[in-house]
Amino acid sequence: MSFTVDTPIHLNDLLTRYSTLNRIILQPARYWLPQVRYVPKKGKATAQAAPESPYPEIKFDYAGHANEGIFMKDINPGLDDALRTRLEGCDDLVFENRGLQRITLKIIWPRYEYLDFSRTIELETSSGPITRWKLGAVISANYSRFLISAQGSPPSDSGTPYAIGRPGIRTQHLVLYSLINVWHNTWQAVVAIQHPLHD
Repeated sequence: MSFTVDTPIHLNDLLTRYSTLNRIILQPARYWLPQVRYVPKKGKATAQAAPESPYPEIKFDYAGHANEGIFMKDINPGLDDALRTRLEGCDDLVFENRGLQRITLKIIWPRYEYLDFSRTIELETSSGPITRWKLGAVISANYSRFLISAQGSPPSDSGTPYAIGRPGIRTQHLVLYSLINVWHNTWQAVVAIQHPLHD
């Protein structure tokens, strides 16, 4: 049995197909991680209307299963590189000919928005331009680091379903759907949660 998601992800217009407007169907016990789109703090010179992104969304799916995402635990640096073929388009050079050397990954977790978590992702690796597999692995590793660092921090709402750590959300519950450009060189991931109570 499937159900429709009731919480839109507030990142940018590229996400309309993930919102309640189109009522995308999620797998049982899976729900979206609602995120606000990153905007620089007020007072900075860049704090103005968000520019339209020139970069397309970068998707992550199991091979042969479009728009279903992939568990972060199945795409991380600790796995054998031979397993990369489980990811659709694993060897695609997703930033080829885009003129970028690095990007910033921003994680804004609901009820933990006060935690400032940004990490630089280098797009040129020792083996050449970053692939979809390596990019997904870096995103997964950074979400794992964020969850570990946030475990000692209380959520702003103690009753939140997005609480981090045991018995709440851990890395194995996260599903990566895509990466989108939200502000100049800053990107955010579109993530769903496989509910801990339904492992």
